[in-house]
Amino acid sequence: MRSRLRFTVVLALVAALVGVPAAAAKADVDRVVVEFSTQYICWETMPKLRAATAAPEYQKCDVRVGLSKPTQQEVVFVYRTEAGSAKPQADYVDIRESKGAIAPGASEGYITLQIVPDRVPEPEEFLTVVLLQASGATVGRRTGTVTIQDSVQSGD
Repeated sequence: MRSRLRFTVVLALVAALVGVPAAAAKADVDRVVVEFSTQYICWETMPKLRAATAAPEYQKCDVRVGLSKPTQQEVVFVYRTEAGSAKPQADYVDIRESKGAIAPGASEGYITLQIVPDRVPEPEEFLTVVLLQASGATVGRRTGTVTIQDSVQSGD
């Protein structure tokens, strides 16, 4: 009880110093935030030789979606990809809108991007993943940059 009172007093003092009402500051401490980290790296490796009529074999790249703290309810979020120097369908499979979830008690979840491998040496390419909305948490950092690094080097 004593430490809770001390926390409330300290929170009120800090809030007063920065000009935020104490109730709003406490709400920020209690709220669960879902967000992307800022940077991810995915590798594009040489594709396996397959029959010309076979469907492409995409490489999977997991992108972390984190919570500020675990919650006892499922957090469902909606996301999409946006092109940068990486081109949809040529470098990665575009996601116009999809849902992901973080299980109760967990502090992170993952979305899987599909990278399109080729045999062409290329410089780094990037795309953006965007959190559109969430239920069970407030959306924090909405975007994360995914860099696709090519493992095919010139001269290979």
